[in-house]
Amino acid sequence: MLAYAAEHPDFEKGLALLMAWPALPEASQMIMDRAEQRQIAPERAEAWAAKLRRRFPAATQRLLHLGAAAARKQRALKLYERLTQEADAIAP
Repeated sequence: MLAYAAEHPDFEKGLALLMAWPALPEASQMIMDRAEQRQIAPERAEAWAAKLRRRFPAATQRLLHLGAAAARKQRALKLYERLTQEADAIAP
């Protein structure tokens, strides 16, 4: 089931299942493998990043950048700036 979630065509839905399980190593790997050209709701990215931050800093940073990009498209500039600053503060 975890492999199915990691390969789900809808990136955000697959990631949601892994985060809810919680299967954090698999979620981290999915983010690292499939984050290119993906979108994710900024609020979800921020909440999930909090769960991943300690053990998976590189995936956390990438997830926050995805959320920041979505916030920028939505013209939520304060949220964009906050997520970008938080991502940039993480040392991968």
